[in-house]
Amino acid sequence: MNLGRPDDSIGTLTEDRMSNLRLQKMYRRAEVTEVVGLRKTQLAALIKVGDFPKPVRLTPHGRAVAWLENDLAAWQAKRVAERDAGA
Repeated sequence: MNLGRPDDSIGTLTEDRMSNLRLQKMYRRAEVTEVVGLRKTQLAALIKVGDFPKPVRLTPHGRAVAWLENDLAAWQAKRVAERDAGA
């Protein structure tokens, strides 16, 4: 069954690549705004200029999106590093 993917990329993962995969928590928009302290419009503006991670679509043609935990942690670490560097 093809769920709208151009290829069956999940089915073609090698055993080596599978061993490197780790399930990450995915944060929906309401959770992200609460966790990072930014409003929806602020997130959109930061995403547009590349200063915040892009969300992942949860379905091929749906509107539901979420952010990966590692992406949010990397953004947070970058913000802290900028603060510590005096930026």
